[in-house]
Amino acid sequence: MFILREVVFSGLQRFAFSMLPSAVRIQGVSYFRNYALDLRDKLNNQVDPEIPPRHLNISGAGPFRTFGKNTVDLCRQHASLMPDDVVVDIGCGIGRTALALSHYLTNGEYYGFDVIEFAIEWCRNHIAAQHRNFHFAHADIFNLTYNPRGKVKAERFVFPYPDAAASFALATSLFTHVLPDTLENYIAQTGRVLKPGGRFLSTWFLLDERTERAMSEGQTSLDFQHRFGRHAQASLHSPEQAVAFPRSDVEKMFEKHGFFIHGNYPGDWTGISDKKIHSMQDLIVAIRR
Repeated sequence: MFILREVVFSGLQRFAFSMLPSAVRIQGVSYFRNYALDLRDKLNNQVDPEIPPRHLNISGAGPFRTFGKNTVDLCRQHASLMPDDVVVDIGCGIGRTALALSHYLTNGEYYGFDVIEFAIEWCRNHIAAQHRNFHFAHADIFNLTYNPRGKVKAERFVFPYPDAAASFALATSLFTHVLPDTLENYIAQTGRVLKPGGRFLSTWFLLDERTERAMSEGQTSLDFQHRFGRHAQASLHSPEQAVAFPRSDVEKMFEKHGFFIHGNYPGDWTGISDKKIHSMQDLIVAIRR
């Protein structure tokens, strides 16, 4: 009887949580403080129309423009992003990278998709409305926090683009929040939509002998102590909060789906001092064969 009550209570909790607006589910109590700050900015005429208001900004901490520009700089410096590339942004969020790209992709095209519907609507109204070469799509993928009524499982989702349609793809702070089956599908789908020679820049938490040693010595900013067959988690109760994968497994997965690794760089989280990029997460640049 006790177990039944626990199951029912847990189910009611999940249902109540799913009924909250997405922005509240994501930000929690911070949403209401951010909403008040947005009202203050509006009253003081301090609103930047290119940047989402605080109560909708799901991009995390840090300056919106600066972080977006840093991502574009990484794409240019390490993956040869050009102004005429056709870009697919996997998990584009509320447009932090898209905004920076809108000032760079002068002759190219941009296609971003995300599971968070209000983020896509904001991008359509504030970025695509100003740039005809920018396009945004909502991916109706089930996610308990971001899209609890989603109809498609992430591991079966088909990217909404034709084969070999893009010359560049990026996935930032995405593979750090997905589990193995979703990861495999997304790399396969990226391989499908990229033309031969297309570049793919993605960020990770990668485990190898060097990062494992740094973690054991307390040098890393994250501790992936919960180990499973194909991945590791920083939190046991929130599996997708921060996810790490063995570097060798990721490299084999890229190879399996038609890529070769062009660049492989450790990020700030590792505590490694001789890294060559400015990024909290590890960086992989892969090229479609």
